[in-house]
Amino acid sequence: MKLKFNALNCTRSCLLCILLVGCSPPKPYIPNCPEALSVSSCEEFKVKLLQAYEEGDDFQVAFQLANLKAPNELVYKHFKNAVQNNVNHCESIFDMNRMAVNHGFYQNPYKADTARFYEVFNLCLKMLGEDAYEKFDQKETLEEEAYRNSRPKLDSSLLIPDLIEILSQALEDDQKYRAQLGDQRLDFSEKDREQMWSLQSRLDSINLLRIDTVLTHHGYPGTHQVGHELVDVVWLVLHHQVDISVRKKYLKEIEIHLSEGQLEVYNQRTRNLESR
Repeated sequence: MKLKFNALNCTRSCLLCILLVGCSPPKPYIPNCPEALSVSSCEEFKVKLLQAYEEGDDFQVAFQLANLKAPNELVYKHFKNAVQNNVNHCESIFDMNRMAVNHGFYQNPYKADTARFYEVFNLCLKMLGEDAYEKFDQKETLEEEAYRNSRPKLDSSLLIPDLIEILSQALEDDQKYRAQLGDQRLDFSEKDREQMWSLQSRLDSINLLRIDTVLTHHGYPGTHQVGHELVDVVWLVLHHQVDISVRKKYLKEIEIHLSEGQLEVYNQRTRNLESR
């Protein structure tokens, strides 16, 4: 009888342990730092991820997991949860799609797995209506047009046609293959991708010579010289250079002319390249 009683107590104790362990919240998943990220970037993303876990913000959890190259299944599980719990997150999903399709700017959640991204995108359409994205796109287009129209009018007599021609060609060449390679909807073989990157790298080298000539003979071009659309071409071309010595060579020059956000993006990529 005593043995039976002890066995019963042991069974109850074990069940209690199982219940207690089962009720404890699971530890948040924190990915290891991917090789492509600098240590500083990785730590920054991890801090944001932990904060998102603490706040129960599924959208930010998904975003930071994508930044940290976490398994795609987990990334989009959190995106779906975020949208289902708060349909207002769909505006951010629509914005990521619009930036990719209209402007060739591919954020990590879009790049990670475009097919899964569109599952979340279509979930938003199901919740908000099939014309929801069309309405969003129209609204953003009107806002962009209003912004362009609100910019100060330029004195055409101050524009420098030769400089405009150089920067226009530089902008075209900067995006010639890069835009296609960044579009995850286009399916290239690994061999084709390598060839396209090789061609883009050659154009980037030519662009560097163009920009060096511009800076040597004209200084950093201002809006009044090249217009609103081309004023950032110098930054764009330098930002896409992968040679650390080149990036540091022009850093002092561009620090004076870049916005705080542009400078941070430029320096962040430099750090990432240095960590490889």
